[in-house]
Amino acid sequence: MPIADSNIALAARDQLPETWDALLEANTFGEAALERRLAVVQYRLFGAVLTPEEEAAMSPLLVEYCGVLLALELIVPGLDFWSKQAISHSAGERESKAYKDRAEDLKELRDLLFKKAADLLDEVEDELPLLPKRVGDTARVTDSGNVIGQDLLVTTDPTIFQPMYGPPEETTTG
Repeated sequence: MPIADSNIALAARDQLPETWDALLEANTFGEAALERRLAVVQYRLFGAVLTPEEEAAMSPLLVEYCGVLLALELIVPGLDFWSKQAISHSAGERESKAYKDRAEDLKELRDLLFKKAADLLDEVEDELPLLPKRVGDTARVTDSGNVIGQDLLVTTDPTIFQPMYGPPEETTTG
């Protein structure tokens, strides 16, 4: 889907209009990179890249949330872009231009967008699909003899060891 037709992309552009336009026109970023970032956000949230019909069926709050997340994805390339732009320009004795440091503004905006995304998450959490996680990534407890040949996240059962300090739980009488 072209980036200009995406509601999520428009919501992200609303958050970072100058940076969005600059990245879109930049030879080092461009429309293809924006589309890739949009696809990553969609895949993270929905487990797949959405079709235009699926995106059009989303609630405005969910579109806003996705747009904020996409804007957060664009902060780092935006910082890279604006940090390379001249802050002042001078031509002779009379002409001079100076611009505010936009990279510094993006750093502050990142915090604001993160807070906004956290606030919106409460409102849209019911609309987001529950993506399954890999079962093999969870830690398990087993006997130390069973650890050989198991996955990396297996720990031994702490109840099979004697306490580290103090007298043993079982004493021998002689």
